[in-house]
Amino acid sequence: MMQIFSLLEIPDLVRAGSVCSSWHAAYTSLCATAHSKLKQTPCLLYTSESIGDRAMGLYSLAEKKAYTLTVPDPPIQSREVIGSSYGWIITADERSELQLLNPITGDQIALPSVTTIEQVGPIYDDVGTLCEYEYSRHSADCIVGTTATRELASVFSDRSTKSYIVVLIHNPICQLSFTRIGDSEWTWLPPSADYEDCIYIDGVFMKNYIYERMYIVQTPSGDVLQVWREQDIAPRDAEGEGVIDPSEIKTETRKIIVYKVNMAKKELVQIDNLKANHAYLTDNDECIASWKSNCRNIGVFSLGNGSTEEILPPQLWCTWPAPIWITPNLTNLSSGSNDM
Repeated sequence: MMQIFSLLEIPDLVRAGSVCSSWHAAYTSLCATAHSKLKQTPCLLYTSESIGDRAMGLYSLAEKKAYTLTVPDPPIQSREVIGSSYGWIITADERSELQLLNPITGDQIALPSVTTIEQVGPIYDDVGTLCEYEYSRHSADCIVGTTATRELASVFSDRSTKSYIVVLIHNPICQLSFTRIGDSEWTWLPPSADYEDCIYIDGVFMKNYIYERMYIVQTPSGDVLQVWREQDIAPRDAEGEGVIDPSEIKTETRKIIVYKVNMAKKELVQIDNLKANHAYLTDNDECIASWKSNCRNIGVFSLGNGSTEEILPPQLWCTWPAPIWITPNLTNLSSGSNDM
């Protein structure tokens, strides 16, 4: 029965687990021990005014159907989603404190305070209320408001400890810090900076600091890929003079190129196709900051013909936090269940 259940998408799996006690037992065992074997279709996770600020919408590509997921406080529309992996998302609240959230199960874990990051220090007022953060650049100091600057976070499986590692790329100057679930502070990785992406494989962090739209990912088989994304962000007017009105800006992914990294030979090999031959697109930072619905670049990109399929009308999404793709995961760390 577990073998049959492992072929189901998450919505059908949850339904199957509620049929009877024996099916529920198989469902529970599968969720606790074999999530990594579940082949799930990515889903689009988003917020919407129509479902309130304590819920998220989940659009299933497999079913072509939207679901509403209730998530714990703080209200999700007061947070920023800064990363996702393994079905978990990392959010930052209004004071930049970070949470690891599984929107499917509602499981949420508070990550160490941002004040434990090497370069961040709290400043309190006369009555002991946090009012500002101080950043140290090791050559000069600066003071900012109660929202500490953050860039990007990622979740990685750490099989040696049967847990997760969260890596944060943060200001000043895009440095790296990491924490394991259960740690009380962030650990800084000195002394380099200007990182754009990071991946964790077999106990080693691999980092990218190229100023391009390039992403590094690992396939289920263990291969490391570089994914290059070419975009049109601000088209010129008809005369070629200056940038057109911001309301007319349209972001479009024109091309995606995928390379397999040969570690032994230290070379890249271009891949012409992948299984399913699709890439799942979300907005880049400049589009999120623009708050323009026509600047959204979210959908399923065909590596075969270069077209992008629109998933849901952008009018259904809130601009903050921006929609994000996840692969559903029924892991619940707080109950002791994990997929390591």
